[in-house]
Amino acid sequence: MEHGELEEHRRKHTMNGVRSKGVKGQPQASPRMNGHVNGTASQGGGREKDESSEDEASAVNGHTRRPLHGRKESNPLAPPFIVSAPGKTIVYGEHAVVHGKAAIAAAISLRSYLLCTTLSKSKRTLCLQFPDIGLDHTWHIPDLPWTAFKHSSRRKRYYDLVTTLDQELVDAMQPHITTVSSKAKPSVQQRHQQAASAFLYLFLSLGSENSPPCTYALRSTVPVGVGLGSSASICVCISTALLLQCRALSGPHPDQMSKEAEEQLERINRWAFVGELLIHGNPSGVDNTVATNGHAVLFQRKDYRKPPAVEILRDFPELPLLLIDTGQAKSTATEVAKVGHLKTAHPEVTGLVFDAIDSITRSAHSIVTGENPGSEASITHLGELMNVNHGLLTSLGVSHPRLERLRYLVNESGVGWTKLTGAGGGGCAITLLKPGASSSSDSHLNGDGAQGSALQELERQLEAEGFAKILLKLEHLQPSGSFKSRGVGNYCLQALRNRRQASTPGTHPENKTERKVHFYSSSGGNAGLACVHAARSLGCPATVVVPLSTKPMMVERLWAAGAHGGIEGRAGWEATTVLALETRGADSLAQSLEQGELITLPGITSLATSLGATRVSERTFELASKGQASGRVRSAVLTDAEAAMGCWRFADDERTLVELACGVNVALCYGGRLEKALGRPVGREEKVVIVVCGGQNVTTSMVEGWRLECGDLDRAVTTNGHAESVPSTVTAPNGV
Repeated sequence: MEHGELEEHRRKHTMNGVRSKGVKGQPQASPRMNGHVNGTASQGGGREKDESSEDEASAVNGHTRRPLHGRKESNPLAPPFIVSAPGKTIVYGEHAVVHGKAAIAAAISLRSYLLCTTLSKSKRTLCLQFPDIGLDHTWHIPDLPWTAFKHSSRRKRYYDLVTTLDQELVDAMQPHITTVSSKAKPSVQQRHQQAASAFLYLFLSLGSENSPPCTYALRSTVPVGVGLGSSASICVCISTALLLQCRALSGPHPDQMSKEAEEQLERINRWAFVGELLIHGNPSGVDNTVATNGHAVLFQRKDYRKPPAVEILRDFPELPLLLIDTGQAKSTATEVAKVGHLKTAHPEVTGLVFDAIDSITRSAHSIVTGENPGSEASITHLGELMNVNHGLLTSLGVSHPRLERLRYLVNESGVGWTKLTGAGGGGCAITLLKPGASSSSDSHLNGDGAQGSALQELERQLEAEGFAKILLKLEHLQPSGSFKSRGVGNYCLQALRNRRQASTPGTHPENKTERKVHFYSSSGGNAGLACVHAARSLGCPATVVVPLSTKPMMVERLWAAGAHGGIEGRAGWEATTVLALETRGADSLAQSLEQGELITLPGITSLATSLGATRVSERTFELASKGQASGRVRSAVLTDAEAAMGCWRFADDERTLVELACGVNVALCYGGRLEKALGRPVGREEKVVIVVCGGQNVTTSMVEGWRLECGDLDRAVTTNGHAESVPSTVTAPNGV
């Protein structure tokens, strides 16, 4: 690439193939982000008592929609939010860690994600969706065994340390688990019911009968059943989401103290471990610890009645590791139980094996925390420890012919040292590459004509035996943390080149005056951050214009990245005519303008509740009054039926769903309402901007319901309460 190019291509292999370079135990988020929250995590999901019946209310994009008669004020629904957590690979110490010995594990960039969407209170349902494994199940919240879980003798608090399952609670939950995927084949049913058990046990422990109805949608890039901690990653997501909803977490924020963050991470980790107990029976806890904290960790749990000893290895070196999936399915619970039975039958022998594995882990820890962990001698030492570790695991009976075939191919190639990772019995293996092996593979993949190396030959052999090679384009490793660095960065680079070429005409190239470039971006998120990073790398200033609603954390990130100061609240188009639209029943501004003084409505009776304010601010009234006097502001009031019409007409014409609060704007496009509101015809050269927003929670059935409810409409529109008749030429969005 040319100097200054911002586009970065990173290569990694994973899943049914090879993952190369950089299992660094990389932090999946900054420590301030708790290592698990992706984006901004809402603390929504409060536990207000639902006093409405099913025939009284239904949801419209986060606002309560009631029948036209006897409407009541209501609170908006909590906004949806997403949490995420990484998978892991165990580098040293499998199985011995279950029996009180130490292990080293590191986070990987594959992650699980959980989207939480609050439903209307009238629904009273709990929906768990996990399309990656085909799970989709709904429970009725009042029917769940709350009496058992909230009994004073068994009730658990969010801050409790739970190290074992209460069998009576598990039994009480079973009737609600056996209905999950009851008609699926046994292997699928078992997987679905394990996931449902982990989720429902945590929900019943942390929630209440008054918990808001919600849909929990899980997606994961961590392959299931290959030893990469997929279940722990999911359990951490569930634990985080439920703790956020019960307000046991404050959520990540810039001023969060490290001690508070550590306490919250421990809280997440404890409840994630409970989920792991339901899935695996006797987990060590190392998987959920890595998924919670990110980075790499030295983990040891000597007493399951107490928290484990955890040392976070924030400076874990970037080792050249291949992560290879054998394609052989396995069960962690089965392999753990197998070793447990062996220990019962031969306690002294297995005890010595566990001690030896512990010594390997301690030796590796001393190397990776030493002065030069990336040296050739250190890598060789770590590789030899891997070989010995695998041999000891094989003696415990947890290897597999597919794993041994893989180790044979790697050993024959001479490129590195290989061991199983995770529970074994199939799943994944990791190979620590010898110094220089990884760079030769890069040249082969990049197609620069380099001769085949030992690693290239190994890759060909692996592909021939069914090990597919998958390349990941890791956009989250871009400077700004998103793919937008590519497009924005290339645009900035091209703009700078164009300006440099546009010198004074007729001037000798050596005497050309370079034109300065200042980049501007209008974005409150990743695009703005990408602009700042690109401008800074090119030596140019950048200004980002953000909405006042932008999260403080993002503003701080923009400042920290080098954004310049800008104008706040003073930018606008003076010659613009503003239509202040309200719906009848929420028209406090229109009534105030008509009466010439601020008035207060007795209540909001409009369906479009997000437009509602029983009394507008003095400043709003002052500006609107001045604008009305100058003709730059006009107030218009439409009915709820017209707002609903705007929604379904917009859905028909533009294939876009919007909420009622937006439908009142869109309604201007139809029946000459825009011209009637303006009091004059609209010229073809005029630019009309209609703000379209909302609609994330709107469904086609809701829009169709509005259409059936409202029917044909009176096409008159009122301006400040008075009907006007103005010829209309605007009848559809494309005409505006």
